[in-house]
Amino acid sequence: MKAKSKLILLAISALAAVACTLGVDDTQTPDGRKRTTHFEAVTEGATATKVYADKEAMKVLWNAGDCMTIFNRSTSNSKYDFKGADGAERGSFDEDPGVSTSSGNQLASVYAVYPFYSNMTINNKGSVITTVLPAEQLYKANTFGIGANTMVAVSNNDFLAFKNLCGYLSLMLYGDDVSVSRITITGNNREKISGKTKIGVRLNELPVVYEMDESATESISLVCDPPVKLGATAAAPTDFWFVIPPTKFEHGFTVTVTDDSGKVFEKKTTKPLTVTRNTLDWMSPLEVVPTYDPAPMVVCTFNVRKADPDAEDVYPDGSSAGWEVRESAVKNFLDAVKPDLVGLQEIRKAQSKWFASYSNDYGYFDVSRDSEDGVSVYTHGGSHEGIGVLYRKDRFELVSRDFFWLDENPQKLPEKHQDAQGATTGYGSWNSGSPRITLSVVLKDKKHANTLVYFFPTHYDNKSKEARENSSRLMVSQMKSICNVDDLKEAEVVIFHVGDLNTPSDGGEIDCLNENLYYARTIAGGSDINTETLNRFGKSQGRGPIFDHIYYGGKSVKPVRYWVDRTDYGVPYISDHYPVLFQWEYYPPTNSE
Repeated sequence: MKAKSKLILLAISALAAVACTLGVDDTQTPDGRKRTTHFEAVTEGATATKVYADKEAMKVLWNAGDCMTIFNRSTSNSKYDFKGADGAERGSFDEDPGVSTSSGNQLASVYAVYPFYSNMTINNKGSVITTVLPAEQLYKANTFGIGANTMVAVSNNDFLAFKNLCGYLSLMLYGDDVSVSRITITGNNREKISGKTKIGVRLNELPVVYEMDESATESISLVCDPPVKLGATAAAPTDFWFVIPPTKFEHGFTVTVTDDSGKVFEKKTTKPLTVTRNTLDWMSPLEVVPTYDPAPMVVCTFNVRKADPDAEDVYPDGSSAGWEVRESAVKNFLDAVKPDLVGLQEIRKAQSKWFASYSNDYGYFDVSRDSEDGVSVYTHGGSHEGIGVLYRKDRFELVSRDFFWLDENPQKLPEKHQDAQGATTGYGSWNSGSPRITLSVVLKDKKHANTLVYFFPTHYDNKSKEARENSSRLMVSQMKSICNVDDLKEAEVVIFHVGDLNTPSDGGEIDCLNENLYYARTIAGGSDINTETLNRFGKSQGRGPIFDHIYYGGKSVKPVRYWVDRTDYGVPYISDHYPVLFQWEYYPPTNSE
């Protein structure tokens, strides 16, 4: 793939002479002035390279249904809707009365950003706007998709002259009877190109990407729904446009094309490419021959909350959140998502029996955490608790299963400690509040040449910081030994360590995991990167901690998506923890240049 470098600069007409129209509004700004509810807006024509000699200069046009955020002389985020038709170079925007606006701090100017984002913020100086650049863009023929092109305007009146924040890259693809459902661009040097972003904005200056957040992601996908059939020859390719923030791809980038049957073609270029603001670049026509099945897989960790409820196991309305209320919702979740591999925590006797009979499509087993010989929770009986595993039988062949304790001697049930009155004060060498175990499961992936998948679900102690720190060190040591590898990240096999670890990833107690494994939440990124996983049946009010984690190793694992499932499956909350999921696929063989 070779980037065409010749640019044709376009003259942009002066904007100041365009008339503006004021709306009628009795609302006032923080300093007592009337607050405008109607704005006129024009877009910036883009500097373009000519793909064909007769191709007209690129223009950025408004579409019916467009909406933007306006900070109307205030740090309060207001939504404004476009009132015109497709194809307008300028248009009118009116405030959406259905979106409530809270008062904010006073700003000297009007700041506008397209597209609208409800969680967008601006600092009190009006110099930095925080928004999200979409990781998924929608295909539109011969241009970029609606909502993909972030634009910014700063004004002292009701006329908004928008400037483009990003640059543009056009891929020209062709293939024999190929229909494309998704195209993904990923920088080979892990450049962050989508997600939470800070934009530098000033009156009469061009907008700049000030900072990409640590949660930002390293890829952008163009979604084609319905699938788009490619042109058959290099002389008649199909254009696919990406909107990309100004970025230098130091070592080039990789294009991954997925067809409508799920097969994948991948092309890698190692040549540096710089994406410049307001400039369109394109690649030479590329033939697409999808042949590889990436065998996508969904891994899940889910603390189901024990079946023997405590007094606090109630919903916000005071009704019971016991297992008998929630089990049908858990079934709805599993039926809907169909995860391939699930690690379960807080399994009690009733739940052990339920999961074992949930579905013929799944294999299931669990181990009681305080059984010396590793029997199931159901067999152990009483109020014993354990860790469980669900796996799809059409996907996996179970090779082996084992367990070990999270203690100085992982092969021995931790000893109970008692005070002079006989009260239990802790367990084992690290003073855990309860005995804690990890399952060690080896599976063959029948959908990917019997690749070995090592699965280590666990539940760290909730009382002892010492136990959590030492458990992380033990886990790394045990995984290296069991998988027979020195470097978990570079392993030929696939490795997953999942569970309720009773600590956030940045709390210091699981630093050893962060150093030796990949962390799905930050690597895959996405909108749920800061979403709570411990909801306490609604008592956390969206501000709960992130205690449930998915770590992975193996150089064949290609992250696709991380999410926290907060869907209503028939009850307010299906547990006091949300299910946490990670979709990944195998890296395909890559064509490089």
